[in-house]
Amino acid sequence: MIQENEDTFDLNEKVLITFKNEEYVLNAYALLSKDGGLSSKESLVISIKKESTNEIWKGKYTNNYVEEITKKTGNFKKFSVFIEMLFSAIKMSSKTVTLDLLTLNDVKRLRESKGDEERTDTADSNKNKPVRNKLFLILTYSAAFDRVHYPLPLTFQGFEDEKSSIALVEKLQKEIEVLKSEKENNISEISKLLRENDKLKYEIKQLQNLNQDSTVSISVFNNAFEEKTDHQLTRITHFVKKEFDVIIKLYRQKKMHTLINDKLVTLQKYILQALV
Repeated sequence: MIQENEDTFDLNEKVLITFKNEEYVLNAYALLSKDGGLSSKESLVISIKKESTNEIWKGKYTNNYVEEITKKTGNFKKFSVFIEMLFSAIKMSSKTVTLDLLTLNDVKRLRESKGDEERTDTADSNKNKPVRNKLFLILTYSAAFDRVHYPLPLTFQGFEDEKSSIALVEKLQKEIEVLKSEKENNISEISKLLRENDKLKYEIKQLQNLNQDSTVSISVFNNAFEEKTDHQLTRITHFVKKEFDVIIKLYRQKKMHTLINDKLVTLQKYILQALV
């Protein structure tokens, strides 16, 4: 991947690569100047993560440092050329450049295999002891009759899980603060709801009491109305009976019909007035 600005452009590659039957995630980032000159901004960053253990190694290199490494091998390369070789090896787009990963013990064994017989007790004791704090990414350039190895040292950074754990702890701490704030808000809300609930209970009780009072009042009114009605009916019954007795008496005495009619009209008016 290439990104550009006014004076520089950068390359970025991330691949899954295998070294000695172990899988690693390799990240490479390079910043180069467009004019190809020795800009102070030019640099290279490489990180490698071992998939099986999540161990991480990393290296940061200036353009001067890289060119000094190539000079020591006897096959000098400009920074831009070295970066082109490195990224070709990462993408496996050229057969002339390859990558390998060596431990410090691997490097010592290579030196010994070249005829360095001066081995101290310390070297013997550390021969098979794994050295975690440093690895070497080896870029090998194969020419027609020569092979050149360019070593890039990588320093152990720790475990990815540790960094993830730190980030997780920070995230959880923030979530705890949010939950505390929500808890305080919830307590206030619950208190408010409880107060409203008490108010509603009081209002319901008041309505129930009012309903009971209304029921009693209606019952008393009904009883009074029934008593008054019974009294009126009794009075009307007595009056009607009395008037009928008079009418019958007049009829038996063969009195005038006009008088009887007057009595009936009077009786009718009385009954109507009593019912109003």
